[in-house]
Amino acid sequence: MCIRDREHTKHLRFAKVLGNTKQRAAALNTDAEFYLINRENIPWLIDYLGTSKESWVFDAIVVDESSSFKNHASKRFKALKKVAKYSEYRTLLTATPNSNSYLDLWSQFYILDGGARLGWNITAYRNSYFIPDFDGWGYHIRRGAVKEIQDRIQDRVISASYEDLPDATSTIMESPLTGKLHKQYIEFEQEALLKLEDGDELNAVNAAVKTGANCQNMRVL
Repeated sequence: MCIRDREHTKHLRFAKVLGNTKQRAAALNTDAEFYLINRENIPWLIDYLGTSKESWVFDAIVVDESSSFKNHASKRFKALKKVAKYSEYRTLLTATPNSNSYLDLWSQFYILDGGARLGWNITAYRNSYFIPDFDGWGYHIRRGAVKEIQDRIQDRVISASYEDLPDATSTIMESPLTGKLHKQYIEFEQEALLKLEDGDELNAVNAAVKTGANCQNMRVL
């Protein structure tokens, strides 16, 4: 259920910080309680607002698919790292927090607590819990470190297994695509690229992504 469908929250206003630079800036100057932005525009947002405590106006940060910030060398993480500490409330959501290894956790937890639990930098984290591989190109977690890490972060993690979830229910609703919507569907199917009205783009990097997007309910349109 959308948050706006609930009686006590339906008054909340949302601003989508999307589109070109002018459109994003205009959205930030909209009077709203929630500002929605994609991960690619995080570096732009920090550059636009500045990195001081006074310029960072958000008291809460919610990062969906936080594993997309697992690379400590990425521009999006480096940008958010500068200002996350100024937000009193920080929440990260992901189904795959350590999809490759426990090394993936450090940057995500840095956004949460500024390094309080897993170290102030990636080097300190590696030195504490990992051992270099024999070829010198990677790291593997040392014996006993998994429990140590879990103990360090357990007070900031809420997880749910599939066993905790209710049984899934399916509702099939058929709706034919007509007019403009059908034209856009065919365009995306043929070109794997579709420019949206808000200035954003839907881009399929391979055939699998294109098929998956076209199998969805075209909610982006």
